[in-house]
Amino acid sequence: MNETYLALVGGCVGRYWYGVGQWQTEGSPANVRFDFQKVMDREDEHGDIIGFFHTHPQMTASPSGTDYATMGAWTVCFGKPLLCCIKGTNGLKAHWFIDDETEHITGWIRRFGNIFIGRIPGKIRKEIK
Repeated sequence: MNETYLALVGGCVGRYWYGVGQWQTEGSPANVRFDFQKVMDREDEHGDIIGFFHTHPQMTASPSGTDYATMGAWTVCFGKPLLCCIKGTNGLKAHWFIDDETEHITGWIRRFGNIFIGRIPGKIRKEIK
C-alpha cells in the first residue's frame, strides 16, 4: 500500500486550528517524495504552513522515528510548532511538535476531505501564534 502526503496550509482561531491539504503525493512506506520547495516558498510568502498529513497504511497513527526526525527539522527550519497528522490502522491522530527536542503532544482532530480541524492542546496554546 502507498503512503499519502499533504502539506497543511491554515492557521489558528482561538482554541482551534484548521488546515487545508495541498500538493498531494504518494510513495512507498518511509519513502514519500514531495516538492519541499513549494512548502518553503509558501511559508516564506504567507507564513501559513501549519503542518503535514500522511498515512501509515500498515502501522498505527503514532509518529515513527522518521517522523520525529522530519518534524524536528521542519520546526527548527520554520521556527514554530507544527502538526504531524497521521492516519494509521487505529484512526487519525494529530501530533504537535514544538521543536526538535520536546516530546510531541497529541491532540483532537477531524477530517472532512482535504480540510482538517482540531483543538490546540492547552499545554501548548501559548506556543502557537
